[in-house]
Amino acid sequence: MNKKLIKPSTKEDAEITKAAKSDPDSQPISKKDWERIQHTIVRSPLKLSSDH
Repeated sequence: MNKKLIKPSTKEDAEITKAAKSDPDSQPISKKDWERIQHTIVRSPLKLSSDH
């Protein structure tokens, strides 16, 4: 199955960010923090299936 990523519009992105900022348990990461950690993220070589 080929899945396609659909990016949110500018308006949708603003709404998503606003909602995230209003949730104390789901704060968006700052650009400074992202620059610090982005190189430490490791993708799994395993392909996960949504079929259970």
